[in-house]
Amino acid sequence: FWHSDTHLGYDWRLQKAKETDFNFCCQLRAVEEFKRDGIQDPIWMPHAVEPMAYPYTPSIKRYDVCFVGHINSENRTEALDKLFKELPNFFYGQRLFEEAASKYCESKIVFNISMKDDINMRVFEVLATKSFLLTNDIPTLHELFDDGVHLAMYKDLDDMIDKARYYINHDDERERIAQAGYDEVLRNHTFRNRVEKVLEVTGLMSKLKEEVAHGSI
Repeated sequence: FWHSDTHLGYDWRLQKAKETDFNFCCQLRAVEEFKRDGIQDPIWMPHAVEPMAYPYTPSIKRYDVCFVGHINSENRTEALDKLFKELPNFFYGQRLFEEAASKYCESKIVFNISMKDDINMRVFEVLATKSFLLTNDIPTLHELFDDGVHLAMYKDLDDMIDKARYYINHDDERERIAQAGYDEVLRNHTFRNRVEKVLEVTGLMSKLKEEVAHGSI
């Protein structure tokens, strides 16, 4: 079982974990919570992206900043309100898959803010479109990506505006970071990567390799 968003419906996910031999958690926090509540050896395995669902398309940058998603938390409301006021050339709306990817590609900066300390799916989806990601500083995100190399993280709302203005006006640096983030996410954070990890942890990868070697499949 690969548990997503354990901050929503934790009790249900905990019950499913008790019924499952191998438990993977998208949030590192959930690994500790599961251990506390008696789950044996839960494994941190963050979200990922399917590149075909979020493709890169060369586009004219129509927007300075873009946010695709829902305003469903107080911290998100506050951050977006400040961004709207400071940087009015802004796209906001709900889109999925290729339509979301198109908006990302049309934007100099794609904005992200997590509801808690979770690495959400948007992080991986934005990077897969070769777009520049500006996100809040999520502690566990440093385990996967380097700030200023693959993406940019902000500490508070003033830092958010300062970094947004900086990267809007520094095209070469912004696009170099976007390229590095794109390369890193396609190398290590696709659903194929996650499936391979599941196969390794469960012991099925070695079995598959053995069957391939013997011509069974």
